[in-house]
Amino acid sequence: MLLVNTEASGFVLLLNETPSVSLEEAKKLFRLHKVEKFPIVGADGKLKGLVTIKDIKKCTDFPQATKDEKGRLRVGAAIGVKGDFIERAQALLDAHVDVLVLDIAHGHSDHAIEATRILKPKGHLVVLTSSAADTYNLRSI
Repeated sequence: MLLVNTEASGFVLLLNETPSVSLEEAKKLFRLHKVEKFPIVGADGKLKGLVTIKDIKKCTDFPQATKDEKGRLRVGAAIGVKGDFIERAQALLDAHVDVLVLDIAHGHSDHAIEATRILKPKGHLVVLTSSAADTYNLRSI
């Protein structure tokens, strides 16, 4: 950790990019310095992120939240299976969505099967359906 004094904001506590601060230590730091946010800076001195007291509270309140390898919440998005769904799926993948969900009532329909065939090779695809008549139809998707 590095303490910095600035004219604009007074006292600021900066955490390096890979802080070895436990959740309890972070809570103590927030209380001690009476701040709600700590910037995270990399070794190059550039801002990499921001930790807030709300982040700490959410970690405590929702310990089972699904997070990626960097500790960020996973993001999913649902798309339909008609129209420009391929372009929408690609835009979502370009925005680094973690999972795509095909939102369709009849997962064994020709549209759902075709959309799955097209999108599955792109990865991160989950197919949710409210009614696939039987296991044969489920296997088709």
